[in-house]
Amino acid sequence: MSGEPFLIEDMNVWETRMFSVNYPEHSKNRQALLTAIENIRQQQEEAIASYVAPTAKHKLYESSLDLLDQPVPALSDLKVFLEDMLTTVAYAVNEEFWPEEVQAQASIIESWFHVTENGATTTPIHIQTAPGAVFITCRQAKVALKNVTA
Repeated sequence: MSGEPFLIEDMNVWETRMFSVNYPEHSKNRQALLTAIENIRQQQEEAIASYVAPTAKHKLYESSLDLLDQPVPALSDLKVFLEDMLTTVAYAVNEEFWPEEVQAQASIIESWFHVTENGATTTPIHIQTAPGAVFITCRQAKVALKNVTA
């Protein structure tokens, strides 16, 4: 280095919109969700069932990437809610760009849980279902447009 002082400038290059929503069935489904997650965790042969970066995940359990597709009513209810919420947000954000004759429908592609233990590390974006203990993450979703006039 030349020894010249340098400046690190903080600037906003683009805007990231984030949306927060409360799950209205949380009180009703909380225990069933926790039970389902614990049952799946107990049946896993590996701590990181997704096999995605297992050495980078310390003191946590991670399910396979099809959590919301498991045949558990509370998980099915959560998936319906999340897909409806994603559809609503996608429509609100993109309405002016979509033709009037189309209808959006979101589909969650991948979903999984993390159960953290003492000193665990994990990725920062989650849908939190039990404070400090269990996280359900949906990494990919697609929004399909359907022509409703045809």
